Amino acid sequence: MSVSLEGMTPEQIADLAVLAKSQLDNPKTRQYFLRNQKVANPEVSIPEIDIPMQTEGMMKAGMDKLASLENQLKEEGIRRQITEQREALMEKHGLTKKEVAEVEKLMLEKQIGSHDTAAEFFKSQQQSAQPTPSMFSTNTMPKIDFKGEGVNNMNQWSRSMAGKVIDEMRGRIKVS
Repeated sequence: MSVSLEGMTPEQIADLAVLAKSQLDNPKTRQYFLRNQKVANPEVSIPEIDIPMQTEGMMKAGMDKLASLENQLKEEGIRRQITEQREALMEKHGLTKKEVAEVEKLMLEKQIGSHDTAAEFFKSQQQSAQPTPSMFSTNTMPKIDFKGEGVNNMNQWSRSMAGKVIDEMRGRIKVS
């Protein structure tokens, strides 16, 4: 792109030259002026702008590759750490690989942050509950000794006991 100065007065041309020179001589504006020139005309060779741009391009490729390698190292470290945690969990709590997977599923579902806590919770779920001792035995029917009552069978004893209870109640309740 060529710029024509035709139709401009010598004073206008001198003013443009002074403006351009002041921009180039000022260290704060020199880079901007040269970059704007490069944007306006990309074909122009300006080593002061071209060399840093080429260097940045080469450096960017190397930096991208370095970042990729760092990410791979981090991922490998995380995988190794997870494998070590799983093996320690299997050894400490006597779990199988399948059970470790179930423990990790529990960690996600129940939002448990510790592998050990999750393993203990898992094992407690797997154990059947211990039976609680009953306060009453299954044999709750008392053995009755009929000989002391002077009766020979259960029916006679029942009638005798019912009569005693009724007599006892009559003494407590006053019937008017």
